[in-house]
Amino acid sequence: MPGKKRAGETTYRCINCGYVSVKWMGRCPECQEWDSFEVVGNKENTGKELSGYGNTSINKVKFSELKTYEVKRKPLADQGLMEVLNGGLVPGETILMGGAPGIGKSTLWLQVALKTEGLRVLYVAGEENLGQLRTRIGRLIPEGGPVNNSLWFTEEKEINSLLAGIESSDAIDLLVVDSLQTLYSEEIPSVPGSPLQL
Repeated sequence: MPGKKRAGETTYRCINCGYVSVKWMGRCPECQEWDSFEVVGNKENTGKELSGYGNTSINKVKFSELKTYEVKRKPLADQGLMEVLNGGLVPGETILMGGAPGIGKSTLWLQVALKTEGLRVLYVAGEENLGQLRTRIGRLIPEGGPVNNSLWFTEEKEINSLLAGIESSDAIDLLVVDSLQTLYSEEIPSVPGSPLQL
């Protein structure tokens, strides 16, 4: 159960508010702080030293001691994607979708953003401008068709500005970045899409 540490398992604690989780999260669901989790040490299952590796030790847990951790997932409109994601989106989860150009990655996530009612979505348009995106949406959803009314679009690609804008606005459930290689940081002297920027 989130928020409580159980004996025999490694946990993670938010250094900002103290929220405890059995898995690492990118953003704390309690205080909404990014990258604030640290490992809470677990001495109960510390393994013995491994010969030849100095003082290295590992935590070992028997299968019979593994605890089930249920997380409330956010459902999506696309049933195929729901199956792939094992029932929906997990808060704090990062999903990287790859594939050949033109295979439908952008179209799939745009449809999810448009059709999943009640999901607060920010769509970062890095590959197309907002006018091109509006034309694509017109092909996906007929004029006057049902559209998620909690959907916002931005062309902001500078990562620090983007994160600051997200933190200062209402909470969002899903951030879609199309695509990752278009993001950049002004603090890194390299072009967008370069290995250093990624």
